Amino acid sequence: MDIQVVILAAGYSSRANTNKLLLELNSKTVIENCINSFYDICSNIIVVGGFRIDELKPVLKHYNKVNLVFNPFYDSGMFSSVKQGLMHANAEKIFITPGDFPLIKQETLYKMLLIKADIVIPSYNGKYGHPVLLSDRYTCEIMSGKYLNLRDFIQNNPNTVIDTDDIGVLYDIDTMDDYEYVKNKVLLK
Repeated sequence: MDIQVVILAAGYSSRANTNKLLLELNSKTVIENCINSFYDICSNIIVVGGFRIDELKPVLKHYNKVNLVFNPFYDSGMFSSVKQGLMHANAEKIFITPGDFPLIKQETLYKMLLIKADIVIPSYNGKYGHPVLLSDRYTCEIMSGKYLNLRDFIQNNPNTVIDTDDIGVLYDIDTMDDYEYVKNKVLLK
């Protein structure tokens, strides 16, 4: 089975006041930590950039599986990046995740792939997280224009939620406080 991932990296990082994807965690950037979670599992890693895409190029050029694509509509929100990424994906199963989720465990991804469902969502202590795993049969449905965002799509289609012991499915980095918390509290556990 071919598996790919769409990593969303086109936003403004406005709440962090810096390019949060380039912050350092575990001697790598946040985006590299995210990529590394998927690297051994996915045949193609589609990183969708937009605002400040040129800052990502030198970091991502070292990863053979990474295909950096530009979303010209990045200012219209994350769902436009989901669609842009899916235009470049062609696999049976496709993970979708924001690039500011640096702590997702590979075991969680393998567990999700074992589920026989078209939409799989991980949770931790009852809270839904990332990534979302989609069957390729939903690509056209997402592109149809019927949905406002990924959450709207998920809520209007059959999905399976699996409980995990992976707190990383919940931890994104939106602010510098989030970054400091992940760096100084979560990574030390």
